[in-house]
Formats: sequence, structure tokens, C-alpha cells
Amino acid sequence: MSKLRARYLCVLTLSCAAWVIPTAALAAPPALNGNCTLIVPASPLSAGGLATAYQLTATNPADGPCHETDPAQGAFVEAAIINLFTGEVSIYHPLVIDAGTTPAIAPVVPALPPVYAAALWFGSNADGTLTLQGATAATLHDADCHQDMGQFAYCNANAFFAAANTAILVGGLTPPPLGVGTDGQPCPTSRSFMVVDQDQSDNLPTTYIRAVSGRLAQDTAANRAALPGWTQVTNGSDERLLNVNIQPALVCQPWKARSLDDPGAMVTSLALNEMHAAARQGTPVALVPLGSPFVGNSLTKVTEYRLGVDQLPAFLPAIEPDYVLPESEGRRRLAAQYRQAAAYRGGLTQTASREHVVHIPR
Repeated sequence: MSKLRARYLCVLTLSCAAWVIPTAALAAPPALNGNCTLIVPASPLSAGGLATAYQLTATNPADGPCHETDPAQGAFVEAAIINLFTGEVSIYHPLVIDAGTTPAIAPVVPALPPVYAAALWFGSNADGTLTLQGATAATLHDADCHQDMGQFAYCNANAFFAAANTAILVGGLTPPPLGVGTDGQPCPTSRSFMVVDQDQSDNLPTTYIRAVSGRLAQDTAANRAALPGWTQVTNGSDERLLNVNIQPALVCQPWKARSLDDPGAMVTSLALNEMHAAARQGTPVALVPLGSPFVGNSLTKVTEYRLGVDQLPAFLPAIEPDYVLPESEGRRRLAAQYRQAAAYRGGLTQTASREHVVHIPR
């Protein structure tokens, strides 16, 4: 008699002292696939491309599927657009859905300026490498996309930041003052050692909403009203931690810009956070370090990552500053920030244990 048949006879007759359970039933569940691919639409920096949903799929299907609504696999996209005539920056959130599905509500087609520079940034919740795959053979090349940086990737960021920094230089775009937090210190930025960990400036504050049907939509006021019972899908990130938890706890105001997908809303973004930090962060300034888990000790990859977040290139290892938090006030303020944030909102309870002060050996 097979073991499987014996098991069911025991259940039916109740005459067995113990069940004989097939070995397969005791096998550990397969590991979650941490390597997912985003299919980038054609002409992704155009209005039509921005409004075309990205599709998430497994990089290697043999490793298992990837699902946008899985909190350990979802991928996220953010676009920033600068009007080259006025210097105004606006933000758009392209939607990500599972390959082979459709959105709960079609993405908003953004109204773009007549002359503009745009860029895209990508983040992922998966514990692996996010891969970009163009809808056509030329898509990634034409959009100047950069990847192989862990959970992070970007397209056309160099051109966007060049245009934005030029606008700042000539007075067409002005980063707001940082302000002073309730602890009496300048408000922190994404380059403050009170915020960063060893893989700083990663991922996005972008959010989506999941309808009761399981399908996804952009997180807008109109879509929330049209999809009762929705739940929010978020990207765990330093950028989101800064905007959603740390700055509100200190009564600090992030730099916000007009949303092109949620009319009337003013939103934060990685691009705004990084430009704000570049313009206003006082010393010491944290930059993506050599030894970061996303780029390792390659000066080329560190520089590639830094340029995608408006930071200075990496130099020779001998003159790269150590990635350390000065002792004295730094540690005390970090602890105080956590206490204030916890009092404001319980959102830091899961992140307070992360290693925020690191030293990367050379």
C-alpha cells in the first residue's frame, strides 16, 4: 500500500496511531524569486510612454513568478519632468502591473510642457536585482537607461539633473530652505547621516493602490474614490522613510512639486529629495559609498549610481572619504529622531533596528 493511500485510510477509519505523511508534503516551500524584470514601454519619456503600464515578470521563470502586489517583490517607477522654459519641476508616477494583466483604472495621460527634460527612477522590494527590459530593442538605449544596481535603476537622469541644476544656477528653480526641526537642528535630508544606511538614496516614495479585484491603479484621489476597499502598495526606501516618517516627526517640510497623475496634489519624490540635499545639506554630507551592497567596490558603478541621484562622481579610493557618522551630536540626534518619530507615528518601529551608522572598509 502506498504511503499516500495509507494516510487517507487512517483519516477515514481513525484506526491508525499515527499518519504516514508523504515526504513531499513536508518539503519547505520554494524560495521567493528575488530577481524580477520590468518591461519598459516604448518611448518611456513621452506622454504616451509614461501612461503605459510597466509589466513585472520573472527574470528567470524557472525561479518562480514575480507579482507586483507581493510586498517582497513589487517594483515602482517615478518620473520627474522639468519645463525648460520656466524651470518648473513636476512629478508623474507610471503604473506597474503584473505581465499579462490590465490596470484597475487606466493611467492618466500627463500633460507635458512643450519643451522639457524627463527622467525615470526605479525601485524594488525584491531581495535581488531589478532588471529593465525594453519593449523594443532600442528602448533602453534611446532613454539612456542604467541598471545592474541591485534594487535601483534609472533612465535619463543625467540630462534631467543637468537641466535642473542649470535652472537652479540661473534662478529659474529654487530649492526651498531646509528649515529647523523641533530638536533645534537643521531639518535632515536624504544625505544626512541621521537618515542614510549603507545603501542610501535607494528606492522611491511612489505608491500604488490595489483594488478589491486584485488589479492595480495609480494612487490618486480620483482612483481612491472609484475603488472602494482599496489598499496601498508601497516601496520600502530611505526616500520614503525620510518623507513619511522622519520629516513629519520633526515638523520639517520636504520639497514638493505638482503631480501630473493626481491633479491638485503636491508630492515628494526621489528627484526632489536629492536636489534638495545637493543644494542644502550641510557638512558632513553622505554620498553613496564604495562598498554599497548595490554597487560594491567598483568606482565605475559607484559613479554611475551617484550620477543617477545628482551626486558627485566617486574618486580614487585613497581620497574617497570614509562613510562614518561623526560621534558627538550625530548619534544623540539619531536616537532623539527615532523617539520623536515613534511618538508621532509608529512607522519607525520596523526600521529603527536597521544599521544606520556604518563604516565601509577600504
